[in-house]
Amino acid sequence: MTSIRIQAENYQSAYDTTVGNRGSNGRRDTPFDVDITASTDVGGGSMVGWTESGEFLNYTVNVATPGTYDIVLRVASGDTDSLATMAFGGVLSNFAIGSTGGWNTWKDVRVSGVDLSAGVQNLRLDILGGRPLLNYIDVIPTGAAPAAPEPTPQPEITPPPAQATSRVEAEDYVAFVDSTSGNRGGKYRSDDVDITNMAGASNGYAVGWTQGGESLTYGFNIAAAGAYDIIVRLATDDANNGLSIGGKSISFGSTGGWNTLKDVRISGVNLSAGVQNLKLDVLAGRPILDYIEVVPAGTGGSGPSLPPGGGTPTPPSGVIKIMPLGDSNTAGRGDRGSYRSTLQNLLAQDGFNVDFVGSSTGGASAPDRDHEGHSGFTINNISAKINSYLSKKPDVILLMLGTNDVLRDNGSGKKGGKLIEPKGASGRLNTLINKITSKLPQTKVFVASIPPLTKTSADLNQVKAFNSKVAQLVKSKGSNVKFVDMYKALSPGDLLSDKIHLTQAGSAKAAKVWRNAIASTLGSFQSTQANSSIEADSVTNASSIVGTSANDSLVGDSGANIFNGLEGDDLLRGGGGKDTFILSLGKGTDTIADFSVGEDLLALSGGLSLDQLTIAQGTGQSSDDTLVFSGNEQLVSLTGVQSDAVTSSSFTRV
Repeated sequence: MTSIRIQAENYQSAYDTTVGNRGSNGRRDTPFDVDITASTDVGGGSMVGWTESGEFLNYTVNVATPGTYDIVLRVASGDTDSLATMAFGGVLSNFAIGSTGGWNTWKDVRVSGVDLSAGVQNLRLDILGGRPLLNYIDVIPTGAAPAAPEPTPQPEITPPPAQATSRVEAEDYVAFVDSTSGNRGGKYRSDDVDITNMAGASNGYAVGWTQGGESLTYGFNIAAAGAYDIIVRLATDDANNGLSIGGKSISFGSTGGWNTLKDVRISGVNLSAGVQNLKLDVLAGRPILDYIEVVPAGTGGSGPSLPPGGGTPTPPSGVIKIMPLGDSNTAGRGDRGSYRSTLQNLLAQDGFNVDFVGSSTGGASAPDRDHEGHSGFTINNISAKINSYLSKKPDVILLMLGTNDVLRDNGSGKKGGKLIEPKGASGRLNTLINKITSKLPQTKVFVASIPPLTKTSADLNQVKAFNSKVAQLVKSKGSNVKFVDMYKALSPGDLLSDKIHLTQAGSAKAAKVWRNAIASTLGSFQSTQANSSIEADSVTNASSIVGTSANDSLVGDSGANIFNGLEGDDLLRGGGGKDTFILSLGKGTDTIADFSVGEDLLALSGGLSLDQLTIAQGTGQSSDDTLVFSGNEQLVSLTGVQSDAVTSSSFTRV
């Protein structure tokens, strides 16, 4: 077994409580605001400083050989209460740092006997107390001595030896900026870049779901200074795409489809000799990236072509019944219905046809208000009623539960330096999951870690211990039970002032985490519940679409569709073309997710007239939407539409 050293400044993502990099050097192209400065340790290099309780750093580590390792944290601290915890390999380890003798006195703090499997995995380091300075983390075979501190650090994934032609796989970046939380593809690495399997890709993996504003940074070792061409091997079906690398930009069209890999060449890039980073920016489109190759100008290229199959997951056909199950962070606070409203819109954008189910309703402007979120409920409260809930026969359950078990436990969250969960909480969750899988063995159950409660330090300690236990127990539940790391995606800033409930921004993050888990798992999923019937219509691809008296989810095709949701609060999506949406009094409040001003029309029926309407810009959580009222009755919400764009020409009569 070989040792691994991770420099503290080579994090993949992080949470920092202050704005900007307070240090004198380090990464400046990431959104994380980590404070990096010159190290005072032997060997120099850089270090992470100005740490505070509640901050954390995420790293990606490639363990070559499975076995038992010791984790050594190289730190300096003048605070007696310095404390950190590390989640790595499914194990939660505590580092009682204390004072090392001063801010310039460096020591090794070791945790022994951590069993690690081989492969790429995530390491998360949380600061629980004090303000320790961090130089590096060593992962060494148990009993081995830590190596001496090294000079200037290299990226964790190091550049290849210097050579005329140098290729780096798209998934082997050393830094990134990604606009969504979590790895939507669920492959290769555990940070926020979306990586999936792709047949024909040179290493079997590709970076997908890219979008404008995202970037990836790669390490290269250039043999000699000179003019080079940079070749990006990619696939796209978008007509307008753009990339920038090495100070040059290029625009390009479709490669012929999402499964057709071709070379895009950026010519005449002048590079100096030696180790250096090149940042690839996505300017437009959604290219799927295979690799980046630096070649002498005018040479190289024409990499392998993609055989049929592989590529981006395709949304399933048919209706999928989803049950949001949990406590008040599932039920929601306010009119949006927690993460549920955003999640429904995200899934509709992805082409999923879903029906949310449950015995409760909530969220006045949530498109489909059904759920099983119960404020104040513990795991046992849900478990006692689960058989009744499961009568809805969901295809998918989104389970996030345990917050109230933490809040009602009076423990300190620590014992002998070890973090302790609420007494028996993970065991109770295990029993609940067993009840679900026994009654509905084909249902997909996504089990989430709970948010970082920060009301007290004991609460946060218990949350971390509980989440670690949950991740472990899910591993034993078979392929239909998946762990979703909600804790990783959220920060203390995503909680309201009560330090318990999610803010609007936190709920939006949670929605994206659920969406990524669903999209990466259900690419070919079909409803598995025998004789299941939906509680409301979910209709797709029809020119004349009529709902029911319940809350419907209706999606049209690329042609001209006419929508009449009838009663209930319906989610309507035209799907392209010139669509007409019928409005009526006393029929509920509809939400139109893709209303196009100047193309789509709102049709007034039942004697409604334009002079009876009030058109207003939403406020608060609806500030980006246009709301249409008749008196005190809201008829419709137009998602993402500015009210001053909606005029009399947007209406017709039927």
